[in-house]
Amino acid sequence: MIPKDKQYHFFAGFIIYLFSQFIFTIWIALIPVIVIATAKEVYDYISKKGTPEINDLLYTIYGAIPILIFKLLLP
Repeated sequence: MIPKDKQYHFFAGFIIYLFSQFIFTIWIALIPVIVIATAKEVYDYISKKGTPEINDLLYTIYGAIPILIFKLLLP
């Protein structure tokens, strides 16, 4: 079972990508996901209000993958 924290990161990445892909191309829509996920982890590190983890960053990015694959498979 995936920890709740990682599920939240996955869902956040999914939602960020969902909205971004309406504005940008499917590849460029990954950029806001990566930037926001990185900014969140940098904030956690600098503020000491959270626990910065590379896995949090990765799970956020992983959230974009299902939509990206779906869009790539569409004719």
